[in-house]
Amino acid sequence: MMKAYKGFVLKGLTGGVLIGLAALVYSKAMELGVGPFCAALLFSFGLMAIIGLSANLYTGKAGYLWQDGLDSRDLAFRLYLNALGASLVGSIGIGDASIWAGKIAKPWYSVFGGAIGCGFLIFLAVEMSRRYGIRQTWAFVALCVISFILAGFEHSIADIAYFGGYIVNSNSPLVGKSVGYLLLIVIGNLIGSLVAHWLAAITPKEY
Repeated sequence: MMKAYKGFVLKGLTGGVLIGLAALVYSKAMELGVGPFCAALLFSFGLMAIIGLSANLYTGKAGYLWQDGLDSRDLAFRLYLNALGASLVGSIGIGDASIWAGKIAKPWYSVFGGAIGCGFLIFLAVEMSRRYGIRQTWAFVALCVISFILAGFEHSIADIAYFGGYIVNSNSPLVGKSVGYLLLIVIGNLIGSLVAHWLAAITPKEY
């Protein structure tokens, strides 16, 4: 029992760290001026590594809520572990406060809508890899990641990493507003994932 619990915790922290590293790579790539497309492509290694390692990621699991024994407390704990891993990487490695500052400068409804879109795309990436395997779907997974980044959508775990860098590097961080936006993004990711799951459930696997 304890071994299984430790494995669960490790997988949750690993998922957060991998997305935190992806966010770090993205921020450094943008600083180097490689362009949004290349930076988004580099970010995609995080999700592909999580799928390949069977690590736990909130945005990858949210759409399966109330399925396969996944309840709300279990999902919340995954989110907590992801947040710990991502915030650790973000606070140490991301030296640019402007990424998160730019996000909280947007209207709340724009951020919320973007979170729904991201949840939708991430669920599709995970579901396709579950159905057909990562070897056959790696390009689709990468395209989903590139798409949500170029569209300006919001990924809760990546945003927690950006928030970590913002807190450390901003002279006057807007903590209250930031926490409110993060909650909106978490909820939006959940809604988008559930909608995508509903569509996937009614779509036959074979035509």
